[in-house]
Amino acid sequence: MYDLFYSSKETPASIKNQGNILLGEGKFPEAERMYRKAIALDPGFMPAHYNLGNTLRIQGRFEEALASYEAALGLAPDDYEIYMNKGVTLIDLGRAEDALQAFGRASKLMPAAAEPLVNMGLAYERLWQMEQSPASGYQSGETDPAKPGGSGSAPHAQSRLDAAIELYNKALAIKPDIAVAHNNLGYALLSQGKPDAAVESFRRALALNPDITDAHYNLGNAFRGLGRFEEAEASYRKALSINPDHAKALGSLGDLLSERGQPQ
Repeated sequence: MYDLFYSSKETPASIKNQGNILLGEGKFPEAERMYRKAIALDPGFMPAHYNLGNTLRIQGRFEEALASYEAALGLAPDDYEIYMNKGVTLIDLGRAEDALQAFGRASKLMPAAAEPLVNMGLAYERLWQMEQSPASGYQSGETDPAKPGGSGSAPHAQSRLDAAIELYNKALAIKPDIAVAHNNLGYALLSQGKPDAAVESFRRALALNPDITDAHYNLGNAFRGLGRFEEAEASYRKALSINPDHAKALGSLGDLLSERGQPQ
């Protein structure tokens, strides 16, 4: 039998691992403290900066998260995951143009990956939304049947949707089972005034994941645009059965019922 000596000294890696456990348990402030402790011990320890960024983003502290991702990229300038999470944070901050650059860099680092292409498509959709109505507050994958886009949009704005559709199709050619890509493709098609094609995309999204609330809501908007009001009502109600607090679905269902002579 042998006796082994071991060290109980904490290292940046061991502290980071404690933070990861806390993060997995949903204890975000505690995880944040661990990551900051690891960085204090070794400012050049990239994983602590990256995981701190993730923790801050989950807490909605997007500017701080972005700073952490930038610090991580200073230490690992060719890290795919950091660019992806940086891009998502920039979307959260309403900086779609900058997000597009981050996702583009991630795509160059992993050309065979579908996910950066999906996110680039989303960034283009966000740019289109801002150009349509800077104060609209639309969320990704949602449509407003009262403002369907299409021929009334400026040519430059339409080019955003064309780019998004091209990227979604490229992503789906690589990986056909990305439900969110089908949903967002449907959103872009509906925004171009193509409700029939949009219906098909939303149905594909829901075949892959029946619990995507926005896909049911968007499908309702597409049916409403086609004058298929009973199917639109059913789709809105399905969205609300998943998320009873979906404000847009509630509003659209109320408008639809009022239009159909059911104000009660």
